[in-house]
Amino acid sequence: MDTLLLTRQHVAKLVETNGRDHFMDLLIRNLRTAFSADAKGHTPPRGGFLRGAGDTGVIEWMPHHRAGESMTMKMVAYTPSNPARLNLPTIIGTLTRYDDVTGHLQAVSDGVLLTAFRTGAASAVASSLLARPGSRTLGLVGAGAQAVTQAHALSRVFPARTHPGRRRRPGPRPVLPGPGRLPRARRPRGRRRGDRA
Repeated sequence: MDTLLLTRQHVAKLVETNGRDHFMDLLIRNLRTAFSADAKGHTPPRGGFLRGAGDTGVIEWMPHHRAGESMTMKMVAYTPSNPARLNLPTIIGTLTRYDDVTGHLQAVSDGVLLTAFRTGAASAVASSLLARPGSRTLGLVGAGAQAVTQAHALSRVFPARTHPGRRRRPGPRPVLPGPGRLPRARRPRGRRRGDRA
């Protein structure tokens, strides 16, 4: 029995080859289905604990089970000191997939880029349900790697024209894995009253 291994480079190449927009659109569509009452499988609450010096980091696990089919586990380590100290992303994740019948480990994948995309897609699904239709201004609090995928995902469901955003502190730019960066948020040129997402 073989186990598929997808490194950060493999994941980035898959996204780039198929197109970031296409990948995000598929993710948004699939998350809409997964969040619905008709979704298959069981997703228990996430678990985790504090870790690192002064308990500043967190590790979490997020399981999903489809009886008779598969078990998927996402492990995420949140380490706020990574960008400044090691030029690594704040959030590092790994996904594993197991056959539910045999318990065989079918795949291991780097989860950094996938986590960033998934978080952005989840925001797009939630915002499409909560924001006014046709909202055109996106305000972001923070300008890290998550802001990049948030802006990208929201641009797929809203006709956004302005993306105001500012970094709150100087220092290294956020590290977004992969061969290229997504479109950067733009500063607003002007804002009309009531024109926000």
